Amino acid sequence: MRTFHRILAIITVVVMLYLGVTGTLIQAIDLYTLHTDKPQADPVMLSINEGRWGNGELAAITIDDLGAPALPQDFNYDQAFQTTLQAMHAQAPDAAPNYVEVRMKEGAPVGQVRLDKDVKAFDAQTGAAVEALVGTTSRTANLPRTLRQKTKELHRYWGIQWESVWGRRDLPGVFVELVSGILLLTLIVTGLVMYFQLLKARQKMNKSQLFWVAGGWWRSLHRSISMVAAVLLVCVAFSGTWLGFESVFSAFNRGRGGPQAPVTLSDTDALQMAGATLASFRALEPETPIKALRVRMFGTMKQGVVIAGGEDTRQVLINTANGKVASLTEPEYPKVNFPFGVQTHEDFKHFHSGDLFGLPARWLSLLTGLALIYLSISGIVMYFDLWSKRKKLGRKGFLWMK
Repeated sequence: MRTFHRILAIITVVVMLYLGVTGTLIQAIDLYTLHTDKPQADPVMLSINEGRWGNGELAAITIDDLGAPALPQDFNYDQAFQTTLQAMHAQAPDAAPNYVEVRMKEGAPVGQVRLDKDVKAFDAQTGAAVEALVGTTSRTANLPRTLRQKTKELHRYWGIQWESVWGRRDLPGVFVELVSGILLLTLIVTGLVMYFQLLKARQKMNKSQLFWVAGGWWRSLHRSISMVAAVLLVCVAFSGTWLGFESVFSAFNRGRGGPQAPVTLSDTDALQMAGATLASFRALEPETPIKALRVRMFGTMKQGVVIAGGEDTRQVLINTANGKVASLTEPEYPKVNFPFGVQTHEDFKHFHSGDLFGLPARWLSLLTGLALIYLSISGIVMYFDLWSKRKKLGRKGFLWMK
């Protein structure tokens, strides 16, 4: 076990150091951004929130929504939807919309409809045609090239663009990402096995301390830090490996998901869904400001989308058939490339960063990254110290089995 751990460590130490440095830098940038209360429209915050509300058609929230004003508290949504639909029919008598929504634009309520790929907008009170507000979703291709975003792509081995070869810029990085996670998990597990073997041997000699100094400070600290950070390292390594697995799965299932075929709504459906969405959301959050309310068919679900204001702008999905909040993965949704759906992928991503449990977990994640950096450096020092001693005895081999 010791031989395997040592050889694997020296072969992969550069990768482990790379993951530790890039991951720690990302977390440090995130913590600085979160502790300085940057607005959601801040470029780094856009990178942090990437994918939080899903991707593609699932993400109705746009970058424009982050700084948008809320609709009036006493706004008549039913009247606004009726006015918008009447204005649409005046322009296109036989048309049926893919979605209908109302939102604020330049201080006035605006109703918008999508007719296939064409978005039309109207004053929600008078029905007069206005310029459409077609926002940009917070997807990777549209995110500002901040240090945080660049480092994240490096952390996932997306730094080199392979689009001309593979047709996708995340290949072959996702495969390297998965292998790196497996290697890190293997190092952690073998290190733990060695520790408990040594602890058991010491207990037989009536030395039951969990931490001890022996073999020099580098080795003693290496052993102690690895044990203190073991649980956190396992969590970070496992979640990172899982994300790598999902990315590889997605790469092999390209085309399985993708955009759904547009489904149209009747006026009756749109009005009923708008009323059900508003009633469900108000039952959950009576006072929360609403920036936009949209109804649509997503897959086979009659779905309402509320872009809620308050301290943070967020997207709330409502299944209008039962009035319940919908997750990013539901049986009625179109198939996606991830094996267990978008919600599981996003949960693992935020577990990996610590964001799922708030700022304290993010600080622990930062310390875990620093621990990985120290373990990589101390492992190198210990290895070369032992190699130097062997070399003086005439054993010059860089790798050895005993």
